[in-house]
Amino acid sequence: EVLSKIAEFAPQGLATTAWAYSSLGVKDPTLLDAISEEVMRKLTEIEPQSLGILADAKLACRENVEQTLRPLASRFTEALPRSLDASEARNFADFVHELRVDNFGCWGARYIFERMGFEPPSPDFHERAAQQICASAAMTDGEEGNRSREAANALSGSALVHRRVFSYAEYHIQPVLSKPGAPLTGAMTRENGRRGAAP
Repeated sequence: EVLSKIAEFAPQGLATTAWAYSSLGVKDPTLLDAISEEVMRKLTEIEPQSLGILADAKLACRENVEQTLRPLASRFTEALPRSLDASEARNFADFVHELRVDNFGCWGARYIFERMGFEPPSPDFHERAAQQICASAAMTDGEEGNRSREAANALSGSALVHRRVFSYAEYHIQPVLSKPGAPLTGAMTRENGRRGAAP
């Protein structure tokens, strides 16, 4: 029944369905190929948010999706504020609002980090990030079992359509030579980039 209605799916519906099947490991090549064909037909209509989801969904059209997402992620990188000036921050917030995206998915995030000059993180960093994300997810509301499950799903990628997106960062900021002082060092965890900080 789903196959007969694929052509009626909006881009977000295609992304949601592809992500659900892919992340849960459900093998249905006929359905995924049909979704891939429909994505190719609608590729120019798909908004960045759904492109980010589709780039992670392991479809046959993945390279085409990445190619379409790449310039949007590049524009995002170029629009990043270059200073702490309030007007730059406002302009960037307006740009993100117009782009209508709150995350670019795993592939998109890695591409953006690469464009920003970040090297791939070490296994030790991955381990620290996993621990902090689990702790952050466990502090949010809900029953203990649900919290643990949500944290595991967020880390494994099986949370449907990035329902919960976590970011973990470590920083070491050395003062400029003209203003010597102790470096600023620490780490932070964020949910979906803007909700709930965990020091």
